[in-house]
Amino acid sequence: MSKRSNRHGPRAALCATALVAAGALAAATAPAPAAASPAPAANTAGIRLTGPDAGGFRLVKQHRLSPDTYVSEWRGGGTTVRTATRRGAEVHIDAGARDLRVDVSQSTPLRGKSDAQLRAAYRDRVATAAEQVIAMGADPAQARKEFGDGRAAEIIDSWCVDYDAEDGAIDSRGCAVRKLDQDSPQHGRYIVDEMTHSAVGKETTWLTYRMARVETSVKYTGTQNVVKWEPADDADLKGSCATVNVGLTGTSGQTFGVQKEICGDTHGPAQLPDAKDMTFKFAWSGTSKVNHYVKAIGTTLVKQGNKEDRSHTTLSTHVWWTWRFLI
Repeated sequence: MSKRSNRHGPRAALCATALVAAGALAAATAPAPAAASPAPAANTAGIRLTGPDAGGFRLVKQHRLSPDTYVSEWRGGGTTVRTATRRGAEVHIDAGARDLRVDVSQSTPLRGKSDAQLRAAYRDRVATAAEQVIAMGADPAQARKEFGDGRAAEIIDSWCVDYDAEDGAIDSRGCAVRKLDQDSPQHGRYIVDEMTHSAVGKETTWLTYRMARVETSVKYTGTQNVVKWEPADDADLKGSCATVNVGLTGTSGQTFGVQKEICGDTHGPAQLPDAKDMTFKFAWSGTSKVNHYVKAIGTTLVKQGNKEDRSHTTLSTHVWWTWRFLI
């Protein structure tokens, strides 16, 4: 693993110092011997793992959730990363002392397909966002509340990433749901991506974890062009909770978007797309309550270059946290 991936070293050293100084039961709190690493799983879906910390993770589980959706699980140190993607996707892991970023890149097969064929392919071959996060360990009732049944007529793709760090004290989950706006000889094909990212910091025996920033981005390659995005401005929440709507109107006149209750200090855009970099980034920032999920949500309207284009879209989820001793 890279030098910046030593997440537990500073925490373990500080914890040991505090316990000794306080005269705590050092012997009783000594870490148990590490469990044997699980045997690596076969990568039948051809998922490529990259990034500065990829070498510290091993694939321990992978199964086919639906004809075109594979759930994969990697473990490294006190971190577990799970993804629900198409075959051949790329997963990028970059871990710091108090932050973790995971990117998932894949393409929606548009080659030569009509709108009706895209809708049918999703309905018959791709697991919904709710089905994906349930397969990665989410509570089924909460997942369905978050994403609905996921079979709206305009949906043509979805993919998700879930990870926990600090031995489960940090939990993060993000999904992209892709919808068809319109496709016409005059205007071309437009799609809408709706992103939802939530994260939580928990309390352990000795430490309290809180989220400090929850950031999500979507990066488009090839001939994809972002023409609208939300949020376009910061929402100053002033430490309270409010219902935030990141809706937009597509070229078809249809309204798209995500609406969630968001608590914290600020929610808004962190990077806007331009001609040289089609990346849209949005973020929540503040100091979360312990065991309280915070969210970042965003929506983009994207013009596709042509139906033959198989450009990739990268969903990135990045979280920062703080911790303090309970003693």
